[in-house]
Parts: sequence; structure tokens; C-alpha cells
Amino acid sequence: MEVWNTDGTRETLSSEQTFHYSYDGPIRYADLFYGECVDARQDDGDPSVSAYQERGWKTVNEKQEAAELPVAQCDPEVEVFAEVPAKSIITTPNGDTVVDFGQNMAGTIRVVISADPGEQIEFEHG
Repeated sequence: MEVWNTDGTRETLSSEQTFHYSYDGPIRYADLFYGECVDARQDDGDPSVSAYQERGWKTVNEKQEAAELPVAQCDPEVEVFAEVPAKSIITTPNGDTVVDFGQNMAGTIRVVISADPGEQIEFEHG
């Protein structure tokens, strides 16, 4: 990637043999309609932290051919509009936990989970 700075200088940013990647991680799939599946057993830390260890990561393959020019994202940034706390939490007769926010809404949830390894937790929005 070539970057033209406001002072007129130009920089080239590229990956080479010192860069590494991994296909494994806690996010098994993410889809607009089917949601996201996270396997917390696959979480091996935060790669953005300087002390992170890249265990099992692979070296990138350097390509010399030119790629298509990137196109800037023109959409507005995602921002928090409101945080809506749960109004009530109930357990149904079959053991499901239902969280009622007291209104119809679209958004994402923030939750802290304590579970045993291999335990499956599923969120269904409706």
C-alpha cells in the first residue's frame, strides 16, 4: 500500500516474510443472518498486545504482482446510540434464560459468561 502524506512524502506499507497469520481463533464463523459462533477454548490471547506469542502461526507468502487499488470505506462509523439495560431476566419451564429489554430494538449485546469448557451457549434474538 502506498500512502501519500500531507507533507508530500510517500510511504510504502507491505507485508513480507516477517509477517505471520493464523486461520485458527475463537471466532468459528460470523454471518449477518446466522450470527457469530465463538469457541472460547480457541482463544490464545490478544494479538495486539506486545507480549503476545504467535504459537502455530504461519509465515505469509510474499507476492510481487500488483493488486487492485483499495477503495476507501464511505459508510459512516458505527457508534453507540444508546445502551439499554435488561428490564427482566426469567428462566422458562424448559430451562432457557430469557432477557427482556422492554422494547423492540436492533443492536448487539454485551455479556460476561462463566461456563465449563465445551459448554455451548447460544443467543437467539427475537
